[in-house]
Amino acid sequence: MTISIKNINEIKSGSLYQEDRKNKEVLDLSLFSFDDPTFEIVLDQPIVDKAMFGKTKNITRIFLSVDDSTNFSNLIREQK
Repeated sequence: MTISIKNINEIKSGSLYQEDRKNKEVLDLSLFSFDDPTFEIVLDQPIVDKAMFGKTKNITRIFLSVDDSTNFSNLIREQK
């Protein structure tokens, strides 16, 4: 899956993960859900995620973890 930098509306803390992880529009890219994700990426336009058995869903928010959160956040903000 590729997401255009232009489609990123906002990058937030992943603190709402526990409340929102079951929502249909959320894609969880955290590592095996062991820890709460570092970031939540909010998209301007939904992207289509192809799930198992051919199901698709529209994703508007992505939760993910990264090793170097400061560098990642700065890089995204510089590209916007």
